[in-house]
Amino acid sequence: MNNVKLLPVKRKDILEAHGIFFSPGTLRRWHCQGINPEIFTKIGGLLFINKNKWDQLVAKKTQAALKRTKKIQELG
Repeated sequence: MNNVKLLPVKRKDILEAHGIFFSPGTLRRWHCQGINPEIFTKIGGLLFINKNKWDQLVAKKTQAALKRTKKIQELG
């Protein structure tokens, strides 16, 4: 069974304890603007981040950055 961990966006201390160092305001703006919608869940009017989806997003973005760095090094 997949264990889903939801972190409340309004609690900066909880976000930071789980390695998310963006402010609650930034995360709410991302949600409103549709940026990375897969990481957000809204329950009863409260906004949460799905920690599993967050970790997947970070891994994906890190891989993309590493590929770009490698390509730049090959060119230069």
